[in-house]
Amino acid sequence: MGNTSPEPGPVSTPTQANAWLSGGRNPLIEKCTNEWQNSPQYHEATSFESNKTAFDAVTNTLKRICAMTKAPKFQRLVFVSIFATVVAIFYWQYFLSNYVAEEKEAWDTLNSEFGRNRGNVYGQNKRVQFPGMTQLSTLDAKYLPRTSRASLDSASKHRRLIFIGDIHGCMDELQALLAKVEYNQDQDHIVALGDMINKGPKSREVVEFLMEHGASAVRGNHDDRILLVAKTLTSTSLTAQAEAQEETNSGVETKAARKTRQERGVARSFSQKQLDWLNACPVILRIGDLGPLGEVVAVHGGLVPGIKLQDQDPMSVMNMRVIDLKTHMPSQQHAHEGSVPWAQFWNKYEKLIPAQRTFFGFVKPKPAIKHTTVVYGHDSKRGLQIDTYTKGLDTGCVNGTKLTAWVVGDMAKEEIVQVQCKEQRS
Repeated sequence: MGNTSPEPGPVSTPTQANAWLSGGRNPLIEKCTNEWQNSPQYHEATSFESNKTAFDAVTNTLKRICAMTKAPKFQRLVFVSIFATVVAIFYWQYFLSNYVAEEKEAWDTLNSEFGRNRGNVYGQNKRVQFPGMTQLSTLDAKYLPRTSRASLDSASKHRRLIFIGDIHGCMDELQALLAKVEYNQDQDHIVALGDMINKGPKSREVVEFLMEHGASAVRGNHDDRILLVAKTLTSTSLTAQAEAQEETNSGVETKAARKTRQERGVARSFSQKQLDWLNACPVILRIGDLGPLGEVVAVHGGLVPGIKLQDQDPMSVMNMRVIDLKTHMPSQQHAHEGSVPWAQFWNKYEKLIPAQRTFFGFVKPKPAIKHTTVVYGHDSKRGLQIDTYTKGLDTGCVNGTKLTAWVVGDMAKEEIVQVQCKEQRS
């Protein structure tokens, strides 16, 4: 055995290698040609593309649009846009449009020229007179709390005003509320906000207590109703006698007849002196200047912005809950189309007073005008409503909820005090 040498393979000759390195062989790409462009098939294809019709262009465009709409990103964008549009329409319909309308009416109410030229707005007509009814009274200034640092340093007595919502004959709760506020007759003055009587069990006792303690009060719609019933009971007319006889002979007492019988019972429970006290209660009680609170006014139902106190309609003042934005007509309904709660409109009106704004901006400010804060009752459905320029205190005590007091002390220090009630409705 011996060493075998591998078989020799192909060997590049020096001449081939030198030819490659010296560039003698060209790249293959240089051997490519465009001879295919000279073929008849190519010219037919380009001729077809250049002769496209308008219909073909529209078809292609629609295909592209359809393809785009199928894209997830585009679909998300469309969904978000539709959702935002629906939300915007809903917000405008139920919130923003009412706000804009309310703002506009509040601005227009402040514009005296507008008020003179708009004869179809509530309050421009002559107010109806009700004989024997006191429209407006002013609280004796001796009952007002101190409103300045100078008066605090003086020897004047510490004072508080205690405004109380609808009592409706709930005597026990009234006493509990006064005990809770630590009522002191020597330094505190009670202001009842109407509807002191009726519905509850102790109407006569409530009136007797308020008279004994020298309280002030405004006339509410239930107070006014009992006064009318009492006047009817003293009548000797054949109509009144016939109604009484019909009620006695009726075999089945209707709801209206039962209500009338109860009201007559309440009216008969009062002495003439107590009826005279109720009749002397004004529809509007001007409390006076309470410093940061401005001019404070007490009513039972509400007030219409832009109308002087002496020109307010007394029946509306005792009964109103909402106000129509276009006509400013008050209503005792809780809500109807085109209306807002009168207190909401009042606050809007008062907040615009300093600048005397117009719909699109500010005009030259007028001399400073004192704000007016209204404290009221009557609206137990909405309950306690404390805003900047309105204080609603009817919290439905006779229905078993609460009896509420708004206590105002020196330097307009405010406090809300409430007691729980049991249902007293008879």
